[in-house]
Amino acid sequence: MTSWIYISGRGHSGSTMLDIMLGNASDIQSVGELVAGMGRYEAKCSCGEKFKNCSYWRDVRIRFEERAGASWDDAVQESLRQAHISRLPATILATSETKWVKRLRRYCEHIADSLSQSQQKRIVDSSKEITRAIFLLRFVPESRVIHLIRHPVNVLQSDYRRLNKGSGLNYLRKRLQPRRWYGPYLLLSASSWLAGNLLVEAIRMIHPDKYLRIHYEDLIRQPIEEVEKIEKFIDVSLDEIKRKIKEQEPFKISHNIGGNHMRMKGSFVLDPKKAHRSGLPKRYAILANIICWPLLLLYGYSWRKIQ
Repeated sequence: MTSWIYISGRGHSGSTMLDIMLGNASDIQSVGELVAGMGRYEAKCSCGEKFKNCSYWRDVRIRFEERAGASWDDAVQESLRQAHISRLPATILATSETKWVKRLRRYCEHIADSLSQSQQKRIVDSSKEITRAIFLLRFVPESRVIHLIRHPVNVLQSDYRRLNKGSGLNYLRKRLQPRRWYGPYLLLSASSWLAGNLLVEAIRMIHPDKYLRIHYEDLIRQPIEEVEKIEKFIDVSLDEIKRKIKEQEPFKISHNIGGNHMRMKGSFVLDPKKAHRSGLPKRYAILANIICWPLLLLYGYSWRKIQ
């Protein structure tokens, strides 16, 4: 049976990068943000084609419908509904005999089987929805959650750049588009970083054997060591990934949906010397530190703006 590697955490934490890296292992299929992307027919797959026209995803949809006896749209609607944060109580209180749980579990199993190639044993999904992480751990056998975290100041830097470019800010599946006065929106982002990561920490306490925490900063600075942690956690050889890191060989990007713009590049080289971009005004960095200080201490982050 094909199982799931689910990347959880907050946005702008490097999940697209980690998703793609893991997809370069022969036993792992990378798909991007499956929950968010599987119903966006007009959005582009990383191959450059629209999702509805991509031959890979068209074949996946056909295989799913043949195996599940249900339409792909049914799976989209069920997945999106369950993954919303409003479904957190229902997901926690449900049992394996709850009707919607049985239905969605069957959809997940058929999606995984439809995605996986001949020798692939794992599907990596970087949707980051906390309620989906809880569902997989509770009801889908052999699922694992990688909690990817990044210093909140750097997360706010990404949000600040997007706001300056007019790209807006995504919050609870809504696009916020302020014209000025970014402070309230960055306050919302910092609070979301704190609340979201606290919820994932609850997963760690309930399912410690199915949880692994990875710092984005460590993944950049000491990638081999962090990949070895993941390798041990998921019990799949990642030798090909380690080789590409050592030899500075490009990571190929598969048919990823959702995620940030880097998935459209075709490939990328992981450069441990790559510097983080700065540009967040000091007042917002202070705001992030004040709001997020409890988890900054837990995660070993310093009280400062990091570059």
